[in-house]
Amino acid sequence: MKQIIILFVFFVFSCENHPNSSLNSIPTNSCNQLEQQVKQLKLDLNSQYKGYIGHDVYLKLKNLEDMPKVTDALYSLKNVNGVEAIKVGPFKNLGDKRALNYDVKMQMYFKNETAYKFYNKDSTHLNVRAQLGSLLASPPASFDFIVK
Repeated sequence: MKQIIILFVFFVFSCENHPNSSLNSIPTNSCNQLEQQVKQLKLDLNSQYKGYIGHDVYLKLKNLEDMPKVTDALYSLKNVNGVEAIKVGPFKNLGDKRALNYDVKMQMYFKNETAYKFYNKDSTHLNVRAQLGSLLASPPASFDFIVK
């Protein structure tokens, strides 16, 4: 992600017309090359987890004031062997009537089903589940998938 941001910033500042600047001397083909590199990095990010197991978990909290405690606990799962990536975030109401009625979503990626099964039995995972149980208004919902 840092690479995309760095290339994008460089691309914007080096390929724009800047009066009284030596940046105008950058050849157009260099700008085209930078643009292609940015596009390739975006493609690489999109396909980074292709074929992996995705695991989404949706949580409804009893009290929204517990959000920091919940997100910290969920992020601690990144230390479990087999977890390739984790994303956690609170619900954002954008006015879509189809939106699910949950407060927090966690999304994780595993290289394969074996890694997922290891995670599911890991003591850190089981401890987080136990720790969060009393903070939840209802049982979590999950959705597992293969990234295409």
